[in-house]
Amino acid sequence: MKVFGIIAEYNPFHNGHRFQLDALRAEGATHIAVVMSGHFVQRGDVSICSKWARAEAALQNGADLVVELPTAFAMSPARDFARGGVFLLSQLGVDEISFGSECGDLAFLTDLTLQLADLEENPLYRTQWQEYLKAGYSYPKTRELLVQKYCGANTAAELTKPNNLLGLEYLQAARELNSPVSFSTIKRQGVSHDEDKTSGTFASASHIRSLLYRGESEAFRYLPPAMQKLYRREQTQGKAPCSLTQLERVCLSKLRFLSKDELRVIRGIQNGLENRLLEKLKDASSLYELETEMVNRQYSRARIRRILLNAFLENTVNREPFLPQYIRILGLNQRGAEILKRAKPALPIESKMIKLAEAGYADAQLEIRATDQFSLASPQIQPCGREFTQPMIFQKTE
Repeated sequence: MKVFGIIAEYNPFHNGHRFQLDALRAEGATHIAVVMSGHFVQRGDVSICSKWARAEAALQNGADLVVELPTAFAMSPARDFARGGVFLLSQLGVDEISFGSECGDLAFLTDLTLQLADLEENPLYRTQWQEYLKAGYSYPKTRELLVQKYCGANTAAELTKPNNLLGLEYLQAARELNSPVSFSTIKRQGVSHDEDKTSGTFASASHIRSLLYRGESEAFRYLPPAMQKLYRREQTQGKAPCSLTQLERVCLSKLRFLSKDELRVIRGIQNGLENRLLEKLKDASSLYELETEMVNRQYSRARIRRILLNAFLENTVNREPFLPQYIRILGLNQRGAEILKRAKPALPIESKMIKLAEAGYADAQLEIRATDQFSLASPQIQPCGREFTQPMIFQKTE
């Protein structure tokens, strides 16, 4: 039994994702577990269709177990996103975590992880880090500039590529968590993350989403047949494509009613950002306008979007250590059940949200709010309470 793990969003599940799953089988994976974002994703947006449809697509294309990355982590910066995913896969006892990267070079990323760990012990490096942050540079830009200074321009250039950067965060998370899991990386196929280009039957998720939002059938060229069928089902039922545009008025309304004290405790808000947000909210007539007014050298658009949506969802989760509180199953097949049987997690494993809510987990309460608000993002407004009515997906093993 060789269990591989993947951290993903599958927004939507496309041919590149199928390529990775097939590659893992070819490498000897007998079982594959996936930690997947729910209805709100890391770029500060809603997913284009429900997490259950995306989990079902993953199971129909080679995954055996899909568990949820709680919204508190799915809508966090790369470091916390990675930390949450690696922690959950480690709890599931996977042998190896696989991730895509632009460089396709695990040795390079592993060596860079060790270099950064050594640099963090260097007092001069730590001082310069704080100086860059105080000067208004973002966390990613600060690291890029310091890596360029200490490791060279070529190495720093690799950190501008999003999948390389996320892979580095996975490796760092495992090191910080003392996880025994090993890693492998698959070179990203066709096009780069968020690139508005195509290559054969491969395209970035962002390009595919743009096609789906415009109703262009070309999008289906880049989706496996199972995802095509599932998306059409969701579309026919008025559940897709889901869009943040649908939530714009209700989101702005919620933000306008939040006080300074309420904003101050929202995840991601610090250093008096609540004052600037309240000031910009007065004149903003759209989320895009508000984001544009808030963006600066320190705060990227994606970071601002996450903060705004965290405020919308009343995400005040700021506990330490910042780790998931449970393992929530979205779907599995018989091999997935075997993964769970072998695992010896310190966390509760559950598929029913009602039990997690009754246990009082803050992550569960946030998940319920997130799904209820997500129900307003679809073409036809969906009822509340789907966290309690949607059953776990069981896929028969072929």
